[in-house]
Amino acid sequence: MNVTGIIAEYNPMHNGHICQLAKARLTGKADFTVAVMSGNFTQRGEPALCDKWTRAGMAVEAGVDLVLELPFVYATGSAEYFAEGAVAVMRGLGVVTHLCFGSEAGDTGPLKELADILIAEPPEYREELKKQLENGVSFPKARQEAVQKLTKYADLLKQPNNILAVEYLKAIGHNNDIIPITVKRTDAAHGDTSSESNEFASGAAVRKAIIEGRPEDAARFVPETTASVIASDDFRPADPNDPGFYALIRSEILRRKPEELASIFGAEEGIENRLLKYIRKAGTLEELISSVGTKRYTDTGMRRLLLHILMGFQKCDLHACTPYARILGFNENGAKLLKYIKENETASIPVITKIGRGADENEMARLDIEASDMYSLAFGSNIYKESDFVKKPYIK
Repeated sequence: MNVTGIIAEYNPMHNGHICQLAKARLTGKADFTVAVMSGNFTQRGEPALCDKWTRAGMAVEAGVDLVLELPFVYATGSAEYFAEGAVAVMRGLGVVTHLCFGSEAGDTGPLKELADILIAEPPEYREELKKQLENGVSFPKARQEAVQKLTKYADLLKQPNNILAVEYLKAIGHNNDIIPITVKRTDAAHGDTSSESNEFASGAAVRKAIIEGRPEDAARFVPETTASVIASDDFRPADPNDPGFYALIRSEILRRKPEELASIFGAEEGIENRLLKYIRKAGTLEELISSVGTKRYTDTGMRRLLLHILMGFQKCDLHACTPYARILGFNENGAKLLKYIKENETASIPVITKIGRGADENEMARLDIEASDMYSLAFGSNIYKESDFVKKPYIK
């Protein structure tokens, strides 16, 4: 039995995702496909265009057999934590045989070489990395510079999908229990907001068109299910720069003491003082990020930190966290896979269909539950109806 896993955000589901899914099925000779998908907030520290249940439905309608939620602590972390958490969920099911991911390289060989260096961290790598960081260089840039002397493939770390691909390979490690498959990214680059292609556009371009009220411009780059969602009269996309969302973040910063801000996951180098200095002056989220950011804090890093402040996500060792598999949606084939997992007791982590009362006593679950509530509060959804205690998986 072959089970191919895909790690995604589906923000929203577009033609590039459909292409990857088809190649994942073919290359992995998949009997089943499983997607581990970010919840209501993404790795860029932004709210997803629409809620996790709607996006899970898009994925199931597009042919994904089973959609699981990537817990908030991983979904809004750095590339390393994002990949580590997602692979841990995949591995925890005990049935995933392949992992398919996109990359600009399109070849696992060079990516594995980079992953091996980053796993081993030889002395010359550590020394150069320390030097670069002490010079105020951001971590991604410092790491790329540190690898430069050890391999001819260092420049691959300049490209976002390659970076994630290397982290997936690091997370898989040398266990040989999951076979990596990479699909070469073509057409629109990650983050490209243009939409000149006739078939493919990046998720950023699709989101931009939708948020700007041009769903017809996005429609040709997305499957029919996604197009019908974004064209509906009651659809309200979540804008990362929405004033209401910023007001929530602003209130959390204003009410916290410096030491409380310093205890938030991702807070470093006295950033709490810069936040308190500018929070009353910055009228928008973009203004705050621009004012507070430093060489060490990228725009994405700042957005993640601000989101973590909003959620009260305290510093912890994510490597020590044990994930769970929260079911967001499945089709008939996915139901068969879930039955197989249950009957053969393959899973080493909890597989959850419904969040029960008292679940929020677990810190990881608390953040997932409150992330849904905060998303609803920020973007005008019914907090009760959209609550993790109430919502049920999308079933086709």
